[in-house]
Amino acid sequence: MNLLGFRHRVVQSEAFSSIVNKQWYQTRLGKFLEKSLILFASPDAEYTWRTLYIVEVINWHRKQYSNSEPVALYLSTRFWVDTLKEYAQEKGINLFVSPSYSKQNLVKNLITSRPNLFRVAKKVRQGLQQKSKAVLANETGEDVKIVISINRVPETEDQALYSDLFFWQQSKIPKKNLLLSINSPCLNVPQEKWSAVQDHGFQLISHGFHLTKNSGIPIFEGYNKKCDSILPAKKHPKYKIEQQFINREQSRFLFEVSYWQEFFEKYNAKAYLTENKFDSLHYATAEAMHRVGGIMAIWQRALEDRSGPSLACCADIIFGFSPEHAELEKAHGSTASYHIAVGYPGDHRFPLLRPEAKKLRNMLKAKGAKKILAYFDENSIDDGRWFEGHEHMAESYDFIIRKVLENPELGLIIKSKKPENLRKRLGKVAESLQELEETGRCYVFEENFRCSAIPPAIAALASDIAIHGYLHAGTAAIEAALAGTRTLVLDLEGWAVSSMYQQIKQGDVVFQDWEGLWSSLESYWSAPDQFPNFGKMEAFLNQIDPFRDGKAASRIGEFMHCLIEGFENNKDKNTVVREAIQKYADRWGQDKISILD
Repeated sequence: MNLLGFRHRVVQSEAFSSIVNKQWYQTRLGKFLEKSLILFASPDAEYTWRTLYIVEVINWHRKQYSNSEPVALYLSTRFWVDTLKEYAQEKGINLFVSPSYSKQNLVKNLITSRPNLFRVAKKVRQGLQQKSKAVLANETGEDVKIVISINRVPETEDQALYSDLFFWQQSKIPKKNLLLSINSPCLNVPQEKWSAVQDHGFQLISHGFHLTKNSGIPIFEGYNKKCDSILPAKKHPKYKIEQQFINREQSRFLFEVSYWQEFFEKYNAKAYLTENKFDSLHYATAEAMHRVGGIMAIWQRALEDRSGPSLACCADIIFGFSPEHAELEKAHGSTASYHIAVGYPGDHRFPLLRPEAKKLRNMLKAKGAKKILAYFDENSIDDGRWFEGHEHMAESYDFIIRKVLENPELGLIIKSKKPENLRKRLGKVAESLQELEETGRCYVFEENFRCSAIPPAIAALASDIAIHGYLHAGTAAIEAALAGTRTLVLDLEGWAVSSMYQQIKQGDVVFQDWEGLWSSLESYWSAPDQFPNFGKMEAFLNQIDPFRDGKAASRIGEFMHCLIEGFENNKDKNTVVREAIQKYADRWGQDKISILD
C-alpha cells in the first residue's frame, strides 16, 4: 500500500470518523490535517512512510524465506494504529504497538495544542535568538507586493545560475513590487551576497536571525496577531492520541495563519510565490493569503513522475511543466483554482550556459579527453535504510571513476547535488577521484557556495553523454536532455513504476546496472549511426514540456506581472485572476489552462 492508499484508509477509518469536525473543511484546515496525517506517524514525529516501508521490507524478507507463518512486528506508539494493523495483517504480519509517551512530549503537546500559547512561546524564543545588533523590520508596505520565498541566494546579475528570482529576470516587474522573504536556513551565504541583493534595490525580510546570521537583513517581528480558536476534535476514549495529534496540528495551522496574515497585511502583499509544496504548513500560508484577498502561487521545480499525497499542495495558481502535470496534481489530492502549463522553468539558462560549458569542455579536451561524460548524483545519507547510503553512492562513483581512469580518451564532469561534503561521503573512493583529477580529465563542481546555484545543464552542455544515477528523482536528467545532450539514467533501485519505462524503449535511456549501461555506451561509441535513439527521449520530453522554447520563466513572470497590475488598479482577487488567465490563454492556448477544483 502506498501513502495515497493509506491516507484514503485513514480518512475512511473509524478513528478519523469518530473525531472529525466537519467545520475543518470550511477552510484549508481540513486538507492541511489530511496531509499532516500522512507525514507524521507518531508523537515523536516519526515519518508515516517509514512505518509503511518497514512493513513492506518485513513482508519482502518473509517471502524470500517462503515463510507462510505470521511475523510479529513491535513498534512504539503510532497514530491510526487500527489502520496500520489492518495493513500489516494483509501482509501476514502481526503488529503490536507499545504505548510510550515522554514527559518532553507531554510538555510540547501542552504548548503546541494551544495556538495563542504557542504564539507567545514563539515570540519569547524569537527575542532570545535575536542579536542585539539585529535590525527589526519596521517599514510597512505601500506598493502592492509579490512575496518571494527565498530558498537560495536570489542571484541578481548572472541569469545563468539558479535563482528564486528567475521569473523576475525574464519579466518587467518593478523591483518595488517584490519582497524577498527568507524563511528557511541560508547560513552558507556570505554577507557580501546579501548586501549585493540589497544594493540592487530589492527589499529583503528575514523571519529570524538564525536563518542567515546576518545582522544587516531586517527581521520581521511577528507573533502579535491573536490566533483563531481551535475547532477541537471530537472526544473518543479509544482515540486519545489521534485527538491530541489533530488538535496539535490544528493549533500549528492557526498559529501559522495568524503569523503570515500579519506579515502580508503589514507589507501589502497580494501574491505569494514559492516552490515549497512538500510540507503541510504552506496550506496555512495559502489560508493567510486568502484572508488578505491575495493569490497563492506554487511553481513546479522538480519532475513528478508518480502521484503521491506527500506532493499534494494548496494554491490559487500552480505553474506546472505541462497539462499532463495537472492530472498528477489531481491524483496527489491538490487543491487549486487553476493549473497553468508553462514549460520547464530553467530552459532560459541553456544558451547563457553554453560559453562557460564550452570553456570547460575545451579544458578537458586539452588534457586528452575525446569523449566527455557528465555524472549527476542525488545525494546520500548516513542511514542507508531510508535513502541512498554513502557506501551505495560510493560504489557508483567508484565504477565510473575507474572506467575513466582506464581510458585516457575519456573525460568526466561531476555535478553532485551536495558538493560541499562529497569527498567525505565517498570515503576511500575520494582517493581515486583525486587521482583522476590529477590527470586533468576530470572536473568537480565544488569550489564555493555558488555550486548549489549552478544548474546541471552546464555539465550536460560540456559533455557528450550525461548520466544520472537515480531514476526516482530524475530532474537533472530531464534538464540535461532538454539542453540537448544524450542522457542515460541508472535505476539501481528498480523504480519500475516510472513512466520512462512505459514511454521510452528499453536500452535507449534507462539501465538497471552499471555493467549494462557501460556495455551499451561502448556499443554506441563504436557505431553511433546504428543507435540513433541512444540517450534520446524526445517524445517523453515533449510530454514534459510542450513548449521547449526557452520562455517558461518569461511566462511565469508575465503572469505574475499581470496580477500585480490588476491589484494596482484596485481590482478584486477574482477579477485579477480571471483576467490574467484569459490573457495567458489568448497568447499561449486555452489547452495550457486546467481547472483543478
